[in-house]
Amino acid sequence: RINRKTIRSTAYFHEKVGIFTDNNGDNLAFSGSNNESISGWSKNVESFHVYCSWEGGRELDRVEEEVSRFEQLWFDISLMCGYLIVPEAVQRKLLQYTPDSKPIWEPKIEFDTRIIDCAEDYGLKNRRDAESAEEEKKEDELFNNFD
Repeated sequence: RINRKTIRSTAYFHEKVGIFTDNNGDNLAFSGSNNESISGWSKNVESFHVYCSWEGGRELDRVEEEVSRFEQLWFDISLMCGYLIVPEAVQRKLLQYTPDSKPIWEPKIEFDTRIIDCAEDYGLKNRRDAESAEEEKKEDELFNNFD
């Protein structure tokens, strides 16, 4: 067994994982590293995978593997990852970044399929990019305060 104290404290779990179960007990599992940010879409090399248990065979095997990995994280039995209880003071600091109002969902923006030209020094081309850049800046500031 790996001693958790030997794991690098500078590493973090980056993958996004989820499992959906329908009324029939069928599962859809997904995993990936994608970020909804300008650098996530234009600079990073990302991957995203979706598996459906009802397809059987290898798809079912992959779903079961994702469920197993997720449960290891959820129940804190993973050898490589652990979780920390966030102290109330840190929770309060995080809540400072909560928007004052509910986000406005605009279909025109959400379904904007125009290609963003990233050749020009990855400049910001639309509102979503500006929002993503602002979110990244806030995240950087937040995590830099805890170093």
